[in-house]
Amino acid sequence: YSFVASKSAHEITVVFGERKIFETNYDSTLWDISGQHDGYVTVIGGGGSTAQPLQFAGSYQNIDLTINARDYADSSTAARTDVEFTFDVDGDGVINTSKGDQTVTFGVVYSDNAYRVQTRGGTLLNWKTPHDLTQAEIDKFVITAAEVASGNEDGLDLRMVRYGTVMYMFVENRQVAFCDLTKCANSSGDKASNVKADTKMYVYLRHYDDKRADGVEIPFSISTEVTPASIAVTTNGQGTVTANSVNYYINNGRTSKASDTHFIGEKVVLTIKPETGKQITGFKVDGVEVQLVKNADGSATYSFTVTKQSYSIEVIFA
Repeated sequence: YSFVASKSAHEITVVFGERKIFETNYDSTLWDISGQHDGYVTVIGGGGSTAQPLQFAGSYQNIDLTINARDYADSSTAARTDVEFTFDVDGDGVINTSKGDQTVTFGVVYSDNAYRVQTRGGTLLNWKTPHDLTQAEIDKFVITAAEVASGNEDGLDLRMVRYGTVMYMFVENRQVAFCDLTKCANSSGDKASNVKADTKMYVYLRHYDDKRADGVEIPFSISTEVTPASIAVTTNGQGTVTANSVNYYINNGRTSKASDTHFIGEKVVLTIKPETGKQITGFKVDGVEVQLVKNADGSATYSFTVTKQSYSIEVIFA
């Protein structure tokens, strides 16, 4: 099923009935879920840390989840909004990390004098930073008094997609991190975590350090319909075509490589680079010639948002 709805600057796309979206065993002094069928929940309680998470109902295999994070807090309080995915590795329906069940967390935070996306794999692995927010992203995340007064509270979209044994994270629909769940869900980070493609998981939402007495609304969308788009690239072999570079976690560390998996809604930037002495003489998308943005080094870029399940891209170098 899918549920795609959100408030503020985000248009409501789909609302489904009164389906149960969140579990009922939550702390009602910290969360107000009365807006769940309009695509948002509210952090309440007049401030403080909402360490008690809000759990999405049921268990999941594949998932496409977006939350809209907002920071009303003083920067010294290290405000954070995150989502935790807990994997029922032994399949007994009870989460117990001492028996091998694992967790992976994605979130956005102000920490060490910087705004950043952080991830944590396993119950013992330290937080990592795959992406420092750009100034434009910070401006969306940090809600000013003027924005509150005008009702123009934009927020920062954080999107998390699980597809089998991999997880992707997006900021404003730009892929910024990738996690191989067979490794990064292990507390050591370099050993098999036993998370498999059909391992069920439970999903939790947290928001820390709310400084607004009247509550922070967190818009969300969630879907279990997850299928990567096919972007087929053909060339005559005299150059390269690569997609957005993202951070991958390998052996408890971080490396960067071009992404090769994309989803509807994602912003993709292709970099086309001819071999020395060659140049780009043709570039077609689904058989139609399109213009590229040329760079001083002879390479070029093509940017687009994925709106369908398949693309055919042809590049000619000469």
